[in-house]
Amino acid sequence: MEVEILSRKLIAPSSPRPLHLQKSPISLSFSEQLAPSFYVPRIFFYPAEADQEHGHVDINEERSMQLQKSFPE
Repeated sequence: MEVEILSRKLIAPSSPRPLHLQKSPISLSFSEQLAPSFYVPRIFFYPAEADQEHGHVDINEERSMQLQKSFPE
């Protein structure tokens, strides 16, 4: 199987991170600190269902909104 990268894009949160959270680093658990850091590349494929109609959604805007929700204020 050959994989072709069509584009790369950095998705940023739709609003900046609050200042009180920017200064404090994210704490890692004890087990996370001991675990070796490595990257395992993975590609997930999902079958397309032809009978479903999807409305137009800007995927980048949707991801930006999700990132904003994942950082508590």
